[in-house]
Amino acid sequence: MLPSHLQNLIFQFTRLPGIGPRQAARFAFYLLRNPLEINALESVLAQVRANINLCRNCFLPANVSPPQDTACNICANPRRDKNLVCIVEKETDAINLEKTRQFQGHYFVLGGFIDPLEKPARQTSQPGVAGGESLAYARLDTFLKKMQDCAGETRVEIILALTPRREGDFTSFYIEEQFKPFANIKITRLGRGLSSGAELEYADEETLKNALDGRK
Repeated sequence: MLPSHLQNLIFQFTRLPGIGPRQAARFAFYLLRNPLEINALESVLAQVRANINLCRNCFLPANVSPPQDTACNICANPRRDKNLVCIVEKETDAINLEKTRQFQGHYFVLGGFIDPLEKPARQTSQPGVAGGESLAYARLDTFLKKMQDCAGETRVEIILALTPRREGDFTSFYIEEQFKPFANIKITRLGRGLSSGAELEYADEETLKNALDGRK
């Protein structure tokens, strides 16, 4: 019934997280009725593609300037505590934690959870890019190598801020096991305030403050 190009647009919208076929169709029909919005969307997407990349240190979004030394605003800020690192599943988790204004360290975005049935990631030529395995394994491998380079130099605290459900718990346990050989690295988890299975992305600021303060 629908033209093929419109069907393709709807399909592309369904590939976005949390967007089902009905919502995708509404987006497509809205753009069809408002062609100027299509021009604006094209412009914004082109700007993002040309000017935004992932931070070379933590994988949060960063401006590409210069391209060979991409660092996000947090990693480039000398006032942030480099010896305090918060590991999160996704970018929105870090954004939510920033809203509390309680955390003054750095972040590391895994990009997902670790599947207990998967094999560990192989070494790849590009940091943070999976070589056939999950993105989380590949990025964690990059982070582990970085910690090995500074082993014994300074005392580092790594906060595991992963959603408290089965996948998050397994990933936290896996990370704890990887860092056991490092005497200078202290591993903590967010404390009370987060109920079991609660998404970190949707937690309110007060709950996150309590979780940060009560980490152990």
